[in-house]
Amino acid sequence: MGGFLRQSLRRCSATLPCALCALCVLCLAASLLIPARVPGAEAGAAQPGAAQVTPAVPAAGAGPACAIQSAARDTLGLAVEEIVFCAAIKDRRPAGVADTFPSDIYGVYCYTRLVGAVGPTSVTHVWYRGETRVAAKTLAVKASPWRTWSLKEMPEEWKGEWRVEVISPDGAVLASRKFVTR
Repeated sequence: MGGFLRQSLRRCSATLPCALCALCVLCLAASLLIPARVPGAEAGAAQPGAAQVTPAVPAAGAGPACAIQSAARDTLGLAVEEIVFCAAIKDRRPAGVADTFPSDIYGVYCYTRLVGAVGPTSVTHVWYRGETRVAAKTLAVKASPWRTWSLKEMPEEWKGEWRVEVISPDGAVLASRKFVTR
């Protein structure tokens, strides 16, 4: 392994590759090149399972930590900047924004603008009619800022109070908002 790559591995304390740290790309490439180490094996001796690889994990405190170290860290900093209900989406923007809709409307969109995503992640729009969960739609979040939306068809007989919760991948409620159909 080249000297630059070996030095990079010593500086990076990441255990998973991420989009923000160029060193992680090097770590990932190196993990594919470094054979598994077997305790007690002599240098230069054939190691059982030499075809297996194990990622190199540098010592703690060896350098800057990467932005993503576990799946739960994907949501750190993820926040809802805007959540609105609308009758349509035009040019990727909400149209007919309201909190009250007629009961004969075909459907209601929940438009959400998110910030703070660190790499690709997702959010889930959970739709409630009163206190009854009626739908959940998982939506991709690929960058920051990111806008996304879901549509819930509204049968006329489903008049009343509605709520949508925006849920992060780790289950945290990022935002909640209500609307009414009459």
